[in-house]
Amino acid sequence: MWLKNKRDTDDLNGLWRVHDSIYDLTNFIQWHPGGQFWLEATKGTDITEAFEIHHIKSKKSEDVLKHFYIKPATKPRVSSLTFKNDGFYKTLKRNVQANLGDMTHDSPNTSDLCIDILLVTTFALASLSSTLCSFKCAFAAGLVSALTLTTAHNYIHKRNNLRMYYSDLLLIPSSDLRVMHILNHHVFLNSVIDSLSLINLFPKKKCVFWWCEPLILWPIAFHTFIILKVIQACISRSLTINADVLLAIILPYVMIVLNNESITTALMLYNFMIAIESFFFCLILFNNKHKHQNTFIRKDASKSKEEHDWGIYQLATICNTIEISDSQFLNSVTLKDRALHHLFPTLDRSVLHRLYPTIAETLKQFNVEICDKCYN
Repeated sequence: MWLKNKRDTDDLNGLWRVHDSIYDLTNFIQWHPGGQFWLEATKGTDITEAFEIHHIKSKKSEDVLKHFYIKPATKPRVSSLTFKNDGFYKTLKRNVQANLGDMTHDSPNTSDLCIDILLVTTFALASLSSTLCSFKCAFAAGLVSALTLTTAHNYIHKRNNLRMYYSDLLLIPSSDLRVMHILNHHVFLNSVIDSLSLINLFPKKKCVFWWCEPLILWPIAFHTFIILKVIQACISRSLTINADVLLAIILPYVMIVLNNESITTALMLYNFMIAIESFFFCLILFNNKHKHQNTFIRKDASKSKEEHDWGIYQLATICNTIEISDSQFLNSVTLKDRALHHLFPTLDRSVLHRLYPTIAETLKQFNVEICDKCYN
């Protein structure tokens, strides 16, 4: 729905726009190194922001893009965010690119091991809960699956890879996350375009419902999402059995096969596990939210007049969460280094903390400050 509205707004007749140029990337879709999804989903839209933040090696990507040039754009961009060569973000990106070559590639392997162990543990506990008809095991499976889903977020941003489908196994489609989380939330963070900005995290008056929300809404958040997705598919007559659905039924199928009582019991255990997963996932997001009373939310007019550079805008909207310990596992499941992640979403989280000297130097150069939040 959001992509359709963006296509109507950008009005590009099925082409792609990057800065002030129009491109036809139709013949490049199947060759795109990051996977076909990105170009298929963004067909007919302005992808300037997405192009810049997902290609750290800009020169190489720009050289490829030139082969698909059609014409100059005749209208100004809808977005007021800029990527000037001498601006903050492009300068930071060049500085980061220069330092990335000096970093080892051992840490991503550790990230892979962490999420693999989490997924195996989730399936083991879920299988055990079904075999023993144990709600305690189902509770543990739900908790671990929430940690798995949180860690899988690291892989959804990258080019197509096996581990990004771990979220599909746990009921949250990776394709939906790529649209609403990456193309929407990450690109237009805390603006009126960002769907998450509709949630008021800082109400002036906290009613009774606000205090009860975690116990009432968080456990049913995933179920509600799936129900709404099915309703939308029925209305648009696009209800199909695709990879998202097939992956999502693997875990409940395993639990049904292993359960010795009935299908109903197995499904009860599975849905209880999903409710626990939903609760803890929401809990992690709420406690690690990058919004803060002092950050820029929904285009505050007093701040939007000067902050047009995309990188500066991102930092104005984020309260950075720095690492809580030296444990890469704990930092992966608690979504640390939010500011750097939003600036360079395709980089593995295990690498981000090494960029702080580079970003500190660039921040000083442009006299930009960042809001930091740490755990006590």
